Amino acid sequence: MVHKSLLILTLLCLSQINIVKAQDEAEAESVNEDSTEDSVEDVEDIDTGSSGGELTEEEIEEEQDLQLAAFFAELELEEYELTTSEDLYEEAEALEDVAELMDEEDTVMISDVEYTKEEIEEWAEEIAQDAEDQAQIEDEATEALDVLDEDTITSEMLFEYAEELEDLFEIMDSDDVVIIDGDELTEEELTDYIDEVMQDAEELLQDEQEDEEERLDRIDEIVAEIEAYGDVDTLSLNELESLADLYEELLSLIEEPVEINGEVKTEEMIQQDLNQVYDNIDNLIEILDAEAVLEDGEIPTAEDYRDLRKELKEIDMSNGLIITIDGQEYDQDSLRKYLGELQELAEELQVVEDFDEEVEEAEEYANAGDDMTSEDLEEYASELIDILVLMDEDFPTVNILGVEYDENELKDYIQAIEQDAAVLADAEALAEAIEIAEDSYGGTSEELENYAEALEDIVDLLEDGEEVIILGESYTKEELEAEIEQLDTEIDLLSHEEDLEKEIADVEKILNTDDLTTSPSVYEYVLELTDVLELMEEDEEVTINGVTYNTITLQEEIDESTLEAQELEEAEILNKIASDIEQQVASYIDEEGIIYITANELEEELDLWKLLQEELDEDETVVVNDMVYDSESLEEHISELELELEKLEDQDLVIIIENGSSSYLTEEEYEYDETLSELIESAEEVWTETIISSIDLYEYAEFLEDILSMLSEDQTVVISDVEYDAESLEEEIERTIEEAKSAEHIEDLSSEAEDIENLLETYSIISKAILTADDVKDEKDEWEDLEKIMELEDTVIIMDETYTYYDVAEQINILENLIEELEENYKVQIIQDGVITIVDAEVIDSGSISSEEYIDMTTSSEDYDDDLPIILSNSQADSLISETGFDLTQVEVESDSIAFLQLETSLQETEPVEDLMREEGIEPVEDGPAGVDYHEGDKQHIILTTFINDKPDTGKVWTYSFENPDKIRSILEGFQRPTGVCYDVNHDFMYVVDKGFDSGEGFIYQYQMNRKDDYLDLANGVYVVVYTGTPSDCKVDPYGNLYLLDSAASSISFIAYADLYFGYTNAYTTYYVQNEDNTIIDSPYALDLISNEDIYFINNNPDPTVSTLNLAEAEVDEINGEDILELVEEDEAVAWGVSVAGNIVYYSLDSGEIKGYNIERKTVAVYSSDFFIAPRGLSYGDGKVYVADNGEGALYSMDYKSDSKPKLIFYAQAINSVFCVNGASGLVLALGLLLLIN
Repeated sequence: MVHKSLLILTLLCLSQINIVKAQDEAEAESVNEDSTEDSVEDVEDIDTGSSGGELTEEEIEEEQDLQLAAFFAELELEEYELTTSEDLYEEAEALEDVAELMDEEDTVMISDVEYTKEEIEEWAEEIAQDAEDQAQIEDEATEALDVLDEDTITSEMLFEYAEELEDLFEIMDSDDVVIIDGDELTEEELTDYIDEVMQDAEELLQDEQEDEEERLDRIDEIVAEIEAYGDVDTLSLNELESLADLYEELLSLIEEPVEINGEVKTEEMIQQDLNQVYDNIDNLIEILDAEAVLEDGEIPTAEDYRDLRKELKEIDMSNGLIITIDGQEYDQDSLRKYLGELQELAEELQVVEDFDEEVEEAEEYANAGDDMTSEDLEEYASELIDILVLMDEDFPTVNILGVEYDENELKDYIQAIEQDAAVLADAEALAEAIEIAEDSYGGTSEELENYAEALEDIVDLLEDGEEVIILGESYTKEELEAEIEQLDTEIDLLSHEEDLEKEIADVEKILNTDDLTTSPSVYEYVLELTDVLELMEEDEEVTINGVTYNTITLQEEIDESTLEAQELEEAEILNKIASDIEQQVASYIDEEGIIYITANELEEELDLWKLLQEELDEDETVVVNDMVYDSESLEEHISELELELEKLEDQDLVIIIENGSSSYLTEEEYEYDETLSELIESAEEVWTETIISSIDLYEYAEFLEDILSMLSEDQTVVISDVEYDAESLEEEIERTIEEAKSAEHIEDLSSEAEDIENLLETYSIISKAILTADDVKDEKDEWEDLEKIMELEDTVIIMDETYTYYDVAEQINILENLIEELEENYKVQIIQDGVITIVDAEVIDSGSISSEEYIDMTTSSEDYDDDLPIILSNSQADSLISETGFDLTQVEVESDSIAFLQLETSLQETEPVEDLMREEGIEPVEDGPAGVDYHEGDKQHIILTTFINDKPDTGKVWTYSFENPDKIRSILEGFQRPTGVCYDVNHDFMYVVDKGFDSGEGFIYQYQMNRKDDYLDLANGVYVVVYTGTPSDCKVDPYGNLYLLDSAASSISFIAYADLYFGYTNAYTTYYVQNEDNTIIDSPYALDLISNEDIYFINNNPDPTVSTLNLAEAEVDEINGEDILELVEEDEAVAWGVSVAGNIVYYSLDSGEIKGYNIERKTVAVYSSDFFIAPRGLSYGDGKVYVADNGEGALYSMDYKSDSKPKLIFYAQAINSVFCVNGASGLVLALGLLLLIN
């Protein structure tokens, strides 16, 4: 298929489309000769007289089919550089196609040789027999090559390969060839090749024997070194790490059990020994961390003792370990007692530290001295009150700035400070009021009014007999009151003057900007004068533009101006009607200066004249079209128009005025002329277009046909300066229609060719185009659409390449062969950097294929296990539905608005909404105990989500029970992109995170669940939306609180269990969000918790500057209140899932790797590579890490701290997230219930 691939590559490297249609037969023959050589030339030169007369259309078509078949047969015969059985079968088939089209007397030219039907049939039979022989040789060659179908080639495989080649040699004849690794080998060449293989096998065998000796020697060395270490419980940290390295190397080398310390150990037993070493390393690190807490040279604090207790609790003492802390040895029992002592010591020390902290905070205020404000004094008193509350028999006195106080003395001191604060607050208020008064003083009425209000505030603050200084003047309380009364009078006078000045300014603005020649401007002038008059006192005078007015003269000016405005308004009305008449008269004139007046138009003009008559007074005149009319002349003109209108209406006439001469047309004649003129104008407008399309030509022909229908035999018409009679116009119509058809054909060719080019250009734009058989079918369909409309003489240009009809047919044939190859061999075509290759298809997204294709892919894999269930995800549901029998109902609970940062959520006083159907015993309790951590206990169930990434409504939630592994339950459908799911094991709530397709359109849903050992299902049909936005994942802490990520907002938020229980929406507190001070959190996608202390989350961002794995504290006092730690950066690898397992934080990458971050050692290890295709969600349970492989569409488990091969659990198309529901052991569960009851 090399030739076919190169042809397609040629198409992809071209760049422009054009259509060329041959204009005459000679031109068409020339094009066809250049593009299809002799075989196509035969089709063009069919002898129409060979049968004694002209051939029928059917005979011509049969002859063309024969020549086309011969053309394709010649292509097949010349196409291949290497001869395979498939090539030979295609050659034989092509010749058989030619023979089927031939009659006994026919001949055909192939490669310049003439053949009869019988010769073609014999030729086809010979090639078919050769194909069968070649197929047998190829089968043997395939069997031989299958021997080498491994990543690593051994000598044994080479010897077996040589034997298979010898079997192949036995069935070959001297003229046979076989293709090995792309080379064509004859019988003799195959013999030489077999000798070379045998020689390579012998050399490789010798190398293998040497490597085996080295391997065994190294195993002996490692075993000796391991045995030299002795008891692992006595080793130091460095020794343990060296021992672990030896075990790792030994595991990589052994192929059979080895003897260590007298015991024969298998690979599994050695792995267990290695895990024990790692456990000892972790314990030793915990011990060293614990010892470091009290060895920093400083006095231990309560926090130090708590950290020490935390480190000691994490040490595994179950195997009889004895540890040394501060020189004292502890076993498991004595350590438990020591932990209790540490708890008491930390609590006692915390009380002392709290008391000292309050004293320090109080002294900070006291040190301010004379600079203290009343607010500072109040804060100081508040701090002293806090100290007073803490004073008891353990703290009978307190020393503040060197002064000793007992409880009563401190109370008196606090009272004195509060009195000083009150006095100082009054003084500060008075000083502030004086400052405001002085700042507001000014010369305007508004400033004086503000000043007076400020003085009133000062009066309220003054005591009798007290004086203040304002603007350099001293005032008593009584003097200030008198000053305020005087200011009120000044303000009234000043306000009147300012208002009057403003209105006068408005009048003068009109006089200075307008000439007062229109009625609106004069009316506005009158209105402003009236405003001035209304403000004036009876004896007051004003000056406007240098003219002085009193109230009487100003009223006279208003009356005169009003009369003037009325006269202007009447004149404007007359002029407007006159202008309308002039416009009506002007509308009668056409482009050639001829005047046509119909009865309707004259009636409209007459109505305007009558309206003018109504508005015109007896002593007035008006000018219309340069003629002056008074009442009398206007009456006469109207009478003349009425008589003319009556004539037009009675006799169905139209006035025509041409060259100053007036005459009449009948209305029928007028309408004929108007219609004909409009049609001619429309026809001429077609040719004003820049590009004339077939649609334009068809439209032009329609206009001409309408014109023709109106012409009499001897009548002529001028269109675009060309005169036509009826006969010549009919010829023009026929010519136009033919031209339109030709243009339409070219346009259709252009459109189809453009579709092909657009498709091919998309392949060239993409850096790496991967084409399936369906993609190639789409391209073939486009070429077939083009072929259907092409004529033999047509040519098209696609991406700078010219194609004849036969070239298009050949291209279709090439694509059909390519489709067959891709479908039969499950391959794809890759186009990258101009290079075309055909490779085996590899599915990297199980959701991108159909359910049938997924089943075929799964069942045909080497590791397929027919005992495991398969779940499919391609179905859609247009709303949320339950697959387990419940009718789903969303309950919405009204709540008060929640502050953006509400770090303390108080319990609700009311009962939960009845519709929520809450179970008894899970009510939120003030300061209730922590429940079980979801990582702990035996694994019970798996919850997983699936969805097709680009297909709405395909999101589903499934449950799988380890005690009933044969059945996977689909419990919910209809989500968009459920990227996360988590479970509250203490209250049996399930939370489903639906990210949605668009930013801000996602939700977190809460469902109540019924959990048994062998199944997990909905408890009822009620659900609640607890969050809206673009969430990507969530987890629940032992208290039932929900922690969630929003990938679009780049935030981590918290919802208290009380708000979740009562069903509130968006009652969340944002703990961390991306801003200029916090750039670490960037597109967070998945998280996991350690109790309610630590949040491990991954960023789903390919930017190499963005960290992959991060650690945030789960308790903060304010937004971004703690620093986020960057733990791992993976350059451009994108992370998808995260899960905490023991002291390892596992995370998945789109490279297919599963890595783990060791919390204690702060190192990263690879636990799986080159196995998973597209790992997404992770979850831990009972010593296993569960991995959702979206690429393959399967769920796997990995052993904790092991890089052994993952185990397949079940098949799940488009799996995305996974959560392992773990059940607490009987003892832990009983203790938890006891705590809840108490």
